Amino acid sequence: MKRILPIILIALIIPIAFAQAPTGPARITGAAHMAYYVTDLAKARSYYHDFLGFEEAFTLKNPDGSEHVAVMKINDHQYIKLILSTTEETAKSHGFLHDAGFETADAKAAHTAIAALGVKTTDVAKDQAGDLVFQVTDPYGFQIEIVQYLPDSMTGKSKGKFMPATQLAAKIDHLAFANQEVRP
Repeated sequence: MKRILPIILIALIIPIAFAQAPTGPARITGAAHMAYYVTDLAKARSYYHDFLGFEEAFTLKNPDGSEHVAVMKINDHQYIKLILSTTEETAKSHGFLHDAGFETADAKAAHTAIAALGVKTTDVAKDQAGDLVFQVTDPYGFQIEIVQYLPDSMTGKSKGKFMPATQLAAKIDHLAFANQEVRP
């Protein structure tokens, strides 16, 4: 029996949610990141650095000091997050996608605008990198993160750094997930 995954067009979900939002700092300013599950952090780093040319801006660590996220920089506003998954099953839960992130100039105002539409969100809080974030889960269970980069965060401190001329892309132009057919 085949299972069809629904079409999820992330690039459309957030702008539609903000259609009723006031202009100004509550607006989404662009794609912030794509976060992928990986089962081998060293292998993923090699691919994104050696083949695609991206530099690693910083890592996030577990309380025991082991790394669980490598953050590859595209530009001062866009990143690729490589999240270590301990099981193949977890990594495949959304086709290896963990979440998609969108940037805003004011996370609290964006949160208020989305919550006013009746959309369930998490609270605004600082993430492990030191940025203000909150999450929205779409109707299919996919996590969307809204982020406000702060000057004193790891992303803020990487401003103007880690963008070599060797990288194959200078920006994320579009985020979308195509309809996929999965057969057991």
